[in-house]
Amino acid sequence: MKSSRHYIIEQVVVNFVLNFGIAYYLGRTTLAHQESIPLWGNNTAPLDPNMAGDILIGSLIMSFLITLILTAITRHHLSKQNIDTKNVVSINWVNRLPESKFKRSLIVGFLAMFTIGLASVLLLFALNITSLDSGCYTILHSCYAGILAGFIAYIATLRALRD
Repeated sequence: MKSSRHYIIEQVVVNFVLNFGIAYYLGRTTLAHQESIPLWGNNTAPLDPNMAGDILIGSLIMSFLITLILTAITRHHLSKQNIDTKNVVSINWVNRLPESKFKRSLIVGFLAMFTIGLASVLLLFALNITSLDSGCYTILHSCYAGILAGFIAYIATLRALRD
């Protein structure tokens, strides 16, 4: 039987590595043909790649999916009694997330988009970064995706252990 602490660390590391790899692969395959990626989308072509849209929408979708999947996986492990939940750390606001997997995933997704994602875009804007070379952006975005995935995995796993 795994301790809850070991299980949480395992989920954070796995999600960091997995999402870093996915983001890097997708960036290299889809953005390699572009010379640079602008911060904001073009008014005439709003669906063209841009950092703000990628970060905001990516934060929402990734956080939603990670929370949905990890909640189901953790609940499965709990039903088989593979995890010792005696010493689960309690964080008040995490415990307030809903019982429903779907509602919880939506809330975590929107929270990630409007807090971490928006703060990241505003930081790029404040640093006057209007565009980045596609290779540089791929690495930056992969690091962002890995760190965000690890953080969301921590929150999702911690809450699911309280179910």
